[in-house]
Formats: sequence, structure tokens, C-alpha cells
Amino acid sequence: MATASPLADTRTIRWANDQQEWLFCSGPQPTLVVGGFDSAKTYGAVLKLLYLLISYPKSRAVVVRATAAQTRKTTAQTFDLICPPNLIARRNDQEGIIDLVNGSRIYFIHLDKQGPLRVLR
Repeated sequence: MATASPLADTRTIRWANDQQEWLFCSGPQPTLVVGGFDSAKTYGAVLKLLYLLISYPKSRAVVVRATAAQTRKTTAQTFDLICPPNLIARRNDQEGIIDLVNGSRIYFIHLDKQGPLRVLR
């Protein structure tokens, strides 16, 4: 019996607003996301990030926030809400690294301590 691929998760997306849909559909180029508090910026960005990492195996992505608290309270929580657990091959919350089953990797970095970008070497 064949098993379903962990990447074959299908869900219906209800866009929070037109800008969120535009962000997701705008292509893989770098995109600046600006908006007010609770305007679904993080949700749209994480959704697009996961889509790109699944579409391009063995990719690398970096999520940068100003502080560790912002990283934990917004980005990481939103990622956990959206990402199906079966996509995660390995996770190290201490280092801020998540490896997906297709070989892609996400680095969660905050800038409130000196030298946070050294993990990218």
C-alpha cells in the first residue's frame, strides 16, 4: 500500500485581506511586508515561506526579527500553527533551526544579541 507524501497536505486558504493574497501570489522574489498590528503579515509571510521551501527542496531560508521575544511570540507561533508536524524532520529551538523532510532548512534569527548571523556561515 502506498503512503501519502508528507508534502501532500492540502488546505483551503481564507485570505485575511487582499494584501495577504498578493504577498503569497507575488512570486519567489524578496518582498517587503509592511502593515499595522495584527494585519496578518506574519501569517502570509510564513505561508509563502513554507510553500517555497516545499516547492524547492534543500532550500535555505532565514527569518529575522529584532528580538528573541518577537521571534517566539509571533513568527515561531505562527509557523507552528501553519506547518503540518509531518513536514518537520528535525527541530532545534535552542539554535532556532528547523529542518523539513525534503531537506530544506529554516533559521529563526533575532538581532538582540551580538553576532546572530554567524549561524549562516
